[in-house]
Amino acid sequence: MEHSGIIEGYGAKISRRKTGYNVTAFIMVNLERSGDVDEFRKKIIDFPQVLECHHVVGAFDYLLKVLVHTPDDLEHFLMTELMKYRQ
Repeated sequence: MEHSGIIEGYGAKISRRKTGYNVTAFIMVNLERSGDVDEFRKKIIDFPQVLECHHVVGAFDYLLKVLVHTPDDLEHFLMTELMKYRQ
């Protein structure tokens, strides 16, 4: 299967707990104006806490998967880092 290209590669599974990142959270984001999409996409990749950013359909615009050390770090990210974007 490797020679035919079905298997494209192998990866390592890392214990996040052993790295000190103990909190994984999913955050639903709703943008105030549709014109903010490009700006949001450009800025969200600057946050090292954000592992994934998905554009979703429904009541919210984006789903973020974030990884932080502690619940306090999550609160700081939500209330300080993400709120900077809204200002």
